[in-house]
Amino acid sequence: MTDQHSDTQVSSRPAGRPPPSAWNPSPHLGDYPTINRFLSAQVVRFLIRTPLTPNIITLIAFVVGAAGIWFFAQGKNPAWLIGSIFFQLQYILDNCDGEIARAKKLTSKLGYWLDQLLDMALHILLFPALAFGLWHFSDRPSHVLWLGIAAGIGVAVIFCLFTFRPQNQKLSERQSAPPAKSRGFKRALERFTEGDFSFLIILVAALGGMQVGGITIIESFVWAAGIGAPLFAIAVPMFGLREAAT
Repeated sequence: MTDQHSDTQVSSRPAGRPPPSAWNPSPHLGDYPTINRFLSAQVVRFLIRTPLTPNIITLIAFVVGAAGIWFFAQGKNPAWLIGSIFFQLQYILDNCDGEIARAKKLTSKLGYWLDQLLDMALHILLFPALAFGLWHFSDRPSHVLWLGIAAGIGVAVIFCLFTFRPQNQKLSERQSAPPAKSRGFKRALERFTEGDFSFLIILVAALGGMQVGGITIIESFVWAAGIGAPLFAIAVPMFGLREAAT
């Protein structure tokens, strides 16, 4: 979930666009400077000097993330670890497109929603891919596959609940302004979804083949997501968490 990223490709250079050297990483790091935000700030310094448009960077990030999903679906290491590295690269690039769009004044609703929907698709596919690999290549029972699908559905519902909110339809100010500081539940949610969640994926992938209680770490991860994501999706409207994140 990357609601600070509003980015697009346009055909002409707007008047008054600041030079790339004028880009300031401080707003990019926000009020919670995670490791991924720091890493992406270094990448922005390079990408902002290239002719790559924000939408192209968004698409490159999606392709990199999709490659990670494919490796996750192979059901064993080293494929899991390779997939987690691709996913990490996707997280870094996903933090770059919006910053470049704002710096070059190339922002629009099209770019914003392209970023949102592609990012959503990758996170929805993550757990079904892991579950498919366990079921198809590691001979795990079919309920593992259904747990992965349940996790994907839960993630999809959560993304929709927080993405398609009325305030997200008003993008004109967000497109040119740096991300606003958030508090409370919203801050915790953003740290989890936009921050360093990718490092948890790397850790789980690296330890994926280890067994705890008769099942692997990866399978435990799928179990946790298959139960936790749908429950959280139910809790969001039940306990007003959607409104708490505004």
